[in-house]
Amino acid sequence: MPTGSRKGAIVRQDLSQHSKRADGEYAKKLIDFAGRDEGTPLRLKVAYAHLVECMGNTHQHASQNPGEQTWWGSVFRDTRRHCDCFTFIDMGVGIFNSVELSTRLQIYKLTGFRRTQILKELLEGKIPSSTGQPYRGKGLPTIYRSGLDGKIRRLVILTNNVYADAARGEFLSLSCEVKGVILYWEVPHERS
Repeated sequence: MPTGSRKGAIVRQDLSQHSKRADGEYAKKLIDFAGRDEGTPLRLKVAYAHLVECMGNTHQHASQNPGEQTWWGSVFRDTRRHCDCFTFIDMGVGIFNSVELSTRLQIYKLTGFRRTQILKELLEGKIPSSTGQPYRGKGLPTIYRSGLDGKIRRLVILTNNVYADAARGEFLSLSCEVKGVILYWEVPHERS
């Protein structure tokens, strides 16, 4: 295949959405795009839930005033690796500068926890919501668990000065601060 015809392959196989609202219709467009040629749309149910969760988190926590930050979501249909690659980005304050987390994170820092360790504990559900409500604070742990359960693979998070490849157990401090949050995960076309 000539190089020139390959350049358009990503454009033809990728769909991107952006907004400031948490709206299931945006997530549905991405899911419909990813599932258009596959016979098992149920495999994408978890990705839909994760997208809506990310939108809601951005709306509520990405800035001092809810609804200020724009998010971007995209899906790339990787036919070579037989998976759909989802990316969600917001340019807000990031996980560690979230108003809801900041006070508790200060306490964790005083006890010697590094941000890499804090992110790991957040993913594992060991840091409860500051609201005390049992149904809150489940977003990141739910996404992480879906990776452990094999519903998604290759969960990667980049926020503030932390890079995490959860599936590989890699949690690294970065030398510079990144604004916002980037989440990436893959949904296999056929689960084994």
